[in-house]
Amino acid sequence: MKTPDDYSINTAYSYSDSKELADYYDDSAGGYDEYAESVGYVLPHIVAKKAAQLIHGDELIIDIGCGTGILGAELDSIKNGLHIHGLDMSSKMIVQAYMKKRHDGNRCYKLFHYLDLASGDIVPENQYSFMVSSGTFTTGHLDGVHFSKMVSSMKDESIAVFSVKSDHFDKSRFMDELVNLENRRLVKVLEITEVDSYKNAEYSAMSKIVSLKITKN
Repeated sequence: MKTPDDYSINTAYSYSDSKELADYYDDSAGGYDEYAESVGYVLPHIVAKKAAQLIHGDELIIDIGCGTGILGAELDSIKNGLHIHGLDMSSKMIVQAYMKKRHDGNRCYKLFHYLDLASGDIVPENQYSFMVSSGTFTTGHLDGVHFSKMVSSMKDESIAVFSVKSDHFDKSRFMDELVNLENRRLVKVLEITEVDSYKNAEYSAMSKIVSLKITKN
């Protein structure tokens, strides 16, 4: 089995310029799903399973860094009839996510936002009651400060389930940001677990799965 190293995955972590990072994902969009399957990338499935446990069915869900829509498709396969919107900085990744369909022929995602949260764009305010994200809070992408800005845009009493690459969680002091939000009574952390992002005998990369409730009022 190939590993992410065979596809220069560290390149995605090396950019400091958002435009260069978006270009990288634009160039990767067409073959990304095949790549993810070939290396045993299971993180979107793990996040989807965790999120599905907390979704009641009437939430409007935003997928942060939706990429090609793997997470949304996984989530919809577990729980039918969801209302999912995607957000990404790569227009070509969004095109791939747009093509994802349910078994009934309807599209997995209802709407997309073409935004770059790392450069100061914000999640549309007071629209979403559930947030999911897989693989976006990672080296060279988003961190705890970006998440704090998202909290202010989400509806009160909303839920967030998202992954953070474990070494990035530690180096960026993500937990400090979560503690700060809790102390300000803006979130209540429900659970933090750690999983391997890959089902691959030759490769391992750990990620934290954070589940929390946003309590702004």
